[in-house]
Amino acid sequence: MADLKSELPGLTGKTYLYGQARDGFAVMVTEETNATARFMNRLGPTPLPAVANLGGRGSVPGAVDVSYERAALFDRADVLFMTYQSGALKEKFEKDPVVSRLRILKSDRYLPLGIEAATALQSPNAAAVPWLIDELRPALTSVS
Repeated sequence: MADLKSELPGLTGKTYLYGQARDGFAVMVTEETNATARFMNRLGPTPLPAVANLGGRGSVPGAVDVSYERAALFDRADVLFMTYQSGALKEKFEKDPVVSRLRILKSDRYLPLGIEAATALQSPNAAAVPWLIDELRPALTSVS
């Protein structure tokens, strides 16, 4: 992690969103109590305040649920990482009338992640971190 921070010092001060698309809403990880947020924060960027400050209880601890109607907020993030429980949910997210208009989805600042990366982000460990950093690197490099 220290090597990545040295390589991409511009990550500090940037914002990210990491979430999982569900049916009609996205679960966005925002609080340091969540292992994924701790991992991402240690790389330098912080959760997008416009989403982190929405409040309310999310479907998972340390997260906030954001309806697709409010997805325009996602364009304010420097980088967006999303995971999907199925190809159908990915397609539904990306084709949603609000989501499909997002500039970030049409850029290299959006990175859909597979289930392996999502699992590693939920419980980052010494064995998974190098691989995980390689998975995230393309999007992180685009914003640093």
